[in-house]
Amino acid sequence: MRTGWFRQAYIKSQAYYRTKLLLTHRRNLKAKFLDLENAIRHSLKAFDIRLSKVGRAAFEQAVRTAAADDPLSAELMDAMLTARAALWKQYCRLHDVVVKIVARNETCRRFMAIPASGR
Repeated sequence: MRTGWFRQAYIKSQAYYRTKLLLTHRRNLKAKFLDLENAIRHSLKAFDIRLSKVGRAAFEQAVRTAAADDPLSAELMDAMLTARAALWKQYCRLHDVVVKIVARNETCRRFMAIPASGR
């Protein structure tokens, strides 16, 4: 009798789980990094300070100059910027591991050569 209750289970390899975990951790670090950037922008907005559209490299300097007038906000922003820098450093570390893994795979190397799909 067929009931439809059975589904075939596919056992994945250890390498699959390791790669999935690496990508998940990298994604989580990036999300927390962006959360911190948004929290910094929101905190400055409370003091009626709005940052212009700045890139990732100029963000820290823009925040420091914007918060330089008030000692308390400068101290708070320094703590947040330090945490942001630590998250970005660890994200880049995991990203480099991903790039090394991808560089060993022929199919992934071909995808990286395509504009707007690779690095």
